[in-house]
Amino acid sequence: MNQEQFTAPDGGGYGAPRRCPMPQMPKNHLALAVLTTLFCCLPFGIISLIYAIQVNISANSGNFKMAEFSSEKALFWGKVALWCGAALYIVNSLFFLLPLALAAIANLTQI
Repeated sequence: MNQEQFTAPDGGGYGAPRRCPMPQMPKNHLALAVLTTLFCCLPFGIISLIYAIQVNISANSGNFKMAEFSSEKALFWGKVALWCGAALYIVNSLFFLLPLALAAIANLTQI
């Protein structure tokens, strides 16, 4: 056997290793999670907060598919908390502020 049988057609040898580009880290939506936890709806905000923290943990361990999944879930639960908080504020103002305003208007007409 001669040496020509064992060499690659392009000259063989070891070249520089191919490096795949690192996937881009997804957004963690941590600000949305914290703000909705504090101001909107605590239970759904906590769920959003947990998923937002998992984004960084998964991305740092190299599991970018899990990081993307956690990012989507953090955004979803953040939006749910935001809409529930907005609905609660609207209901609050309808049941508490509107009767106060109507009572004040009725009180003014009696003068």
